[in-house]
Amino acid sequence: MEQNTTILKKCSKCGIDKELSNQNFTRHSGHKDGFDTQCKICKKIYDQERYKKKRQEILAQKKEYYQRNREKLLEKQHSNMQQKNRKGR
Repeated sequence: MEQNTTILKKCSKCGIDKELSNQNFTRHSGHKDGFDTQCKICKKIYDQERYKKKRQEILAQKKEYYQRNREKLLEKQHSNMQQKNRKGR
């Protein structure tokens, strides 16, 4: 006889027990069970609220990063385009 054992995990944000799977929780290698403590729905809401509050700061950080690493990023982009063109032939 085959037993259907479902492992549940409680979301630290909403407190709902959900099946421990990639559908409900994102992977997090630093945790014992390999999954994040918040479910995907709560994590998405948190990320959206954080972006709304800190939009200008986040965009400024992205711009600064791009300016500091412009050459490296352009080289990588160029390399990726060449590989893509080779595969397309």
